[in-house]
Amino acid sequence: MVEFKYLTWDDIMDLTIKVSESIIKDSYRPDVVVGIARGGVVIAKIIEDILGIGNMSSVEVKLYKGIGKRGEEATIAQPIPISVRGLRVLLVDDISDTGATLSAAYDYLKGQGALDIRTATLMIKPWTRFKPNYYAGETTAWVIFPWELGETIRELGDGAEVALSCVRDKGIVARIRRLVLDMAIRQTSP
Repeated sequence: MVEFKYLTWDDIMDLTIKVSESIIKDSYRPDVVVGIARGGVVIAKIIEDILGIGNMSSVEVKLYKGIGKRGEEATIAQPIPISVRGLRVLLVDDISDTGATLSAAYDYLKGQGALDIRTATLMIKPWTRFKPNYYAGETTAWVIFPWELGETIRELGDGAEVALSCVRDKGIVARIRRLVLDMAIRQTSP
C-alpha cells in the first residue's frame, strides 16, 4: 500500500526557506530561477523572491501519467520562453522521485547554452537517480502538495479518501471535492 504525506502551505514555506538558506550558505547567485511546471513553479517563485534575483522562468516536463503511474520517459512539453545562453541557472522542482524530470530539464537547459546549472527541490526520494544540489528533506511517501488536491481527487476517485486522510483540514478537502465534482458535471452536460 502506498504511504501518503501531505505538505501544508506552512510546511512548503518551511522547506523552501531551508533550501534558500542552503543556497545562500553556498554563496550561489543564479542569474535566473527556472521552475519546472507545474510543481516547481510555486517553489521557484518563493526562492526567487527570497534570494532577490528578479528573473524567473519555467519549463514544462511531462513524466507522470497519473498518481503512482509514470510515463516511459520525461519529455519537454513546453520549452523555456527566454534565452539561458551563458547564464547561471537555478532549476527548481517540488520533489526528485526517480530524477527523470530534473534530469530531462537539466539536459535541456544545458543544450540551450546555460553556463552553470544547479538544482533544488523540497524533497528527494532515497532511490532518486538525480540528487539535487539543494534539498530540505527525504521521504519514501507519495507526497501530496497543496496545489494538487483536485488532481489527487480526480486521479484516485474513491481511493482519494485514504490518500487525503493525511490532510488535517477536512473542510478544505470537502470544498475541493465539491468543486471537482461540479466541474465534472458541467463538462459532461450539454
